[in-house]
Amino acid sequence: MKIGEISERHIAVLKLRRSGMTFREIGAEFSISGTYAQKLAAEAMRYENRKPQWYDGLSIRAANVLIYGGIGSKEQAMTAFISKKIDPDRSLPRNYGWKIHLEVARWLGLSRPIKRKPLKN
Repeated sequence: MKIGEISERHIAVLKLRRSGMTFREIGAEFSISGTYAQKLAAEAMRYENRKPQWYDGLSIRAANVLIYGGIGSKEQAMTAFISKKIDPDRSLPRNYGWKIHLEVARWLGLSRPIKRKPLKN
């Protein structure tokens, strides 16, 4: 699941709760405990009241790598991506590898980057 997204199950539990069902009834409907149904509803309400962030749509790991790398907006991420300030071959920033590079490229709406062969000295 990406940041800023909740599952269909969360939404369904919240809708049933708002329709007047108890957590025990909701749990029986989804074959889960009433406590877990309550947890799902609480998470859904938290996301519902959450303000959008610039990194929404990225995995938590990718967002953290960009934030720790000094990126503070989607525009900065685009600039850093194009100027190769963030580069998986040099692992800049730290823990920025090809998996995150491909995810960031998709998130920015760019074509899929081609993996380069490592330079030989």
